[in-house]
Amino acid sequence: MVELVPTRRAFVPRVRDQLSADLVHAMGEVDVRRVVGEAVQRITGLDVSWVLRPCLEGTHLHVHCTLQSSPVAAGVDAELSLAAVAEPWTRAMAGEVASGRHEALPEVAEQILWVPMGAEHDRWVLAVPIDPTKDGQTLRADLRAVADEAWAALQRAEIITDLEGQLEILSAITAVAGSAVVDVRVAAERVCRVSLTSLGASVAVLHAIDQDGVLRHLAGAGGETSHGPGSAAARQALRDGREVVPFPVSDGALPTGPWNDGPVGELVGLPLRVADRVVGSLLIARRPTDRPWEPLTLQVAAAIAQQAALAIDHAQLLEREQQATESLRHLDELKSDWLAGLTHDLKAPLTGLVGFTRTMLTHDERITAEDRRQYLQAMDRQASRLVAMVDDLLLAARMEDDDVDTTDSDAFCLRDILVEASETFGPTTRARMQVEVDPTDRFDVRGDRSQLLRLVTNLLDNACKYSGPSKPVVARLTLSGLDAVVLVVDDHGPGIPENEREIVFDRFGRGAQGEQKKSTGLGLYIGRGIARGHGGELEVESAPTGGARLRLRLPLAVAG
Repeated sequence: MVELVPTRRAFVPRVRDQLSADLVHAMGEVDVRRVVGEAVQRITGLDVSWVLRPCLEGTHLHVHCTLQSSPVAAGVDAELSLAAVAEPWTRAMAGEVASGRHEALPEVAEQILWVPMGAEHDRWVLAVPIDPTKDGQTLRADLRAVADEAWAALQRAEIITDLEGQLEILSAITAVAGSAVVDVRVAAERVCRVSLTSLGASVAVLHAIDQDGVLRHLAGAGGETSHGPGSAAARQALRDGREVVPFPVSDGALPTGPWNDGPVGELVGLPLRVADRVVGSLLIARRPTDRPWEPLTLQVAAAIAQQAALAIDHAQLLEREQQATESLRHLDELKSDWLAGLTHDLKAPLTGLVGFTRTMLTHDERITAEDRRQYLQAMDRQASRLVAMVDDLLLAARMEDDDVDTTDSDAFCLRDILVEASETFGPTTRARMQVEVDPTDRFDVRGDRSQLLRLVTNLLDNACKYSGPSKPVVARLTLSGLDAVVLVVDDHGPGIPENEREIVFDRFGRGAQGEQKKSTGLGLYIGRGIARGHGGELEVESAPTGGARLRLRLPLAVAG
């Protein structure tokens, strides 16, 4: 309730001049309200009045601001129904000082003076509670003069505030635009720091959606990370769909996050959008002791979110481009190394063939029948190596095109395949092989016999190559339950590190030891393809010998 003062001082020109001078020096809307409130108090003796403006729809009045000359303010609803004050409002809109009442305004007097403010096309109203006995033409003229001065000052303050807001937005945009770096985490960290500075926030957290569609925490500033990254709040902000998503800060309703290390004044989430794509979420929080957020603050926050979305999206695109470039570079290196290894592998048997051929041509009359037979056997082995390598190349190309038929109706014993594969090696190499198999068990499998022979031969050859010339190679054939046959081949080589155990099965893929051995990198790639084509699997693990163990598992053929 506002106490009415029984007397009123005349609004003499000196007071009006003082009002104009004070308004010129008013730097913002708060200063304007205070100065105009003091002028109204000098005229009416009242400590409070209100500036009202219509909504865009023209159905309600909004309390634009309360004018008061003392810290005590009377409470007024944010919206007043125009229907209840249609008559005085209409007269005020026409430029006339009118009187009337409204149930939402405090009962401080028997009437309210509705004083028009501003131009006709953008009319506001100064609502002043007044004792009817004090009403008169002089009072109304004085209040009309104050209203015009107040309207001009409020318009000017609004323009200044808008310009300041635009500068804040521009400053924030400029700061975030500087975050457009290649490293997406560095960009996210800069966005969080800019958010704290520009918004007067205590905590800022940024999440981004990666190329797999998973929302991941990227960076944060302020707050305690022990409370978690706030991923639940980030997901909730994205599901909401609004540009700015406020979170309730009442006890028990606030999602957990870095802001939980102290009281929270406000928490909002801002989805990061680029066109129609959502790329992440920015969460900002302030403490009750921080500067209160105004509509302008949220405009700045929205501008930061828009620029942050572009910065994060740009960094992610550059990161993916770099990954693709690195992948292509690595593939090119693999192909180059593979060609070098293939050249080496082809050269060895060709050199042997050429050497034996020239020896036989040059010294034909001096070569004994036994030497000739040995030369021809060596040439046959070298030629067979060349044929096997060419077959590997052709089979690898067909596997790349998924054009390999590994289905066959023949059933045969894998023990026979193991024995036959071991016999393809020379006597010295065969002496190093330890084949362990139960002769009483049946190891029947079904499929393409030639392909499985190639697979087992490759496994033995791979183990011999990496075990060295004197170390043994162990091949063990067992049954796994009632439905599978398992062949393990252990070598005494350096083994394969865990981070390379899938690489060695890639086309052209070789581990560090493969690079030293100049391997083509096709043996295990083809081997796994054959195994999977027969419904099985080929894997690598550590052997008890300290080397590598290749484990082949194939389904047991059903009898009949």
